[in-house]
Amino acid sequence: MLRRNKPSLENATLQAIEKSLAVAEFDMSGKILRVNANFLDIIGYDAQDLLGQHHRMLVDEAAAAAPDYAIFWDRLRTGAHFAGECMRVGKNGRRIWLETTYNPVLDASGRPVKVVKIATDITRKKTEFSRLSTMIEGLPVAVMTADPHDDFRIDYMNATSMDTLGPLAQYLPVKAELMVGTSIDVFHKNPSHQRRMLADASRLPHRAQIRLGPEVLDLQVSAITGPDGSYLGPMLTWSVVTTHTNLSSDVSRVVAAMSTAVAEMQNSAAGLTRSADDARQRAATVAAGSEEMTASIQEIAGQVG
Repeated sequence: MLRRNKPSLENATLQAIEKSLAVAEFDMSGKILRVNANFLDIIGYDAQDLLGQHHRMLVDEAAAAAPDYAIFWDRLRTGAHFAGECMRVGKNGRRIWLETTYNPVLDASGRPVKVVKIATDITRKKTEFSRLSTMIEGLPVAVMTADPHDDFRIDYMNATSMDTLGPLAQYLPVKAELMVGTSIDVFHKNPSHQRRMLADASRLPHRAQIRLGPEVLDLQVSAITGPDGSYLGPMLTWSVVTTHTNLSSDVSRVVAAMSTAVAEMQNSAAGLTRSADDARQRAATVAAGSEEMTASIQEIAGQVG
């Protein structure tokens, strides 16, 4: 019973692959033997355009002429498989990205007799990734990322990071061009605190200012998450804010000086107000005294007369 079911299960598996994936078969010289409908839909050719043609018709001319392409087929002829992302050329020169495997099929003696290629079209994903990568690479803000699963090694720096760190090379433990692949530990005397923070997405985002030589850097660490919300690692964005910080300090000093001057002016105004009140009071007293003196003189004059 098991022996009779095994071929049917294998056929069902093959049918499932044929239905959902692009499949092509090649002889060991690289000539195309068979293609399924999914493969034709991706590439854009009709079957009669491909059958009997060499695999290189689907490869960029420069790539097909490179030594790596010959090595690729030599390895397949030894029975080694290949898996990875490949750029292929479809009808009318259209560039297509495939996630693909090339699997040599062995005969009873273990000799490779053909190669089966199974692929999916990832052109849209690659285009989107390229668009986002270009945007990040061209940002005027410095961006760095680190892998928490690989000893917190820096795995990406954009061009702005490289350009900004260049003038600060003498204050860095590692040259800017060597930072990718270096653990963040080299930047900290006691990295355990930073490791705990960067390992825990709930503690992000985190913002701080640090001094590097004569410069002040404004840092923000944010969490990168996957489609399912899982934490993938930290992303550091930063900029040199020395001028802004100095300007803020200058403004604070000016504001403090102005506040002091205003307080002094208010005190002076209060003093002047008190002096004016005192003068008015003294004038009123003198006037009252003058009136009393005039009345007394008039009274004496009346008595004499």
